[in-house]
Amino acid sequence: MKISHDIYAEMNPAFCALLLETFFDAYIRTVNRSPDLPLVYVALPLLLSDDYIPLFEGTNKTTGLREWLKRSPNYDLDIHIRLNGSLNIVTEALQFGCFSGYLELTEKAQLSLGFNSFKKSKIRKIDSDLLRVVKCAERLGCWFAEAGSTKAVFDIMGLTV
Repeated sequence: MKISHDIYAEMNPAFCALLLETFFDAYIRTVNRSPDLPLVYVALPLLLSDDYIPLFEGTNKTTGLREWLKRSPNYDLDIHIRLNGSLNIVTEALQFGCFSGYLELTEKAQLSLGFNSFKKSKIRKIDSDLLRVVKCAERLGCWFAEAGSTKAVFDIMGLTV
């Protein structure tokens, strides 16, 4: 039996905006402040990668970024290529999210939840593989928030700007 994988469904701006909204919501609930814009350009490529999603198995909101990376020693292979290659996808997701009212970008380059939100009843009906990614977005939002700052996340992940 041949299994079809719909990359377009995963990369479309609406689905990516859902992932970002979920990420923001978890981040804000964890530390009561919004994430900085650069974190989105790290988070979304991780969530869209079929190589990284399996690394979330056996984790939960309390696992933490350092522990997750410790358990995933090969996470950084080609990460710079993934981040650079996904710039347009992340930007389109941000634009869709902001124009649709799901996200809001402040003057200080912080992101927050907008006046709209994706309906939970509709989210639960998403394909199980895509729903798995949404749950990973929530975990990643918690982990990035608990890291303390954008600089801390970058340092922990071995990234430089």
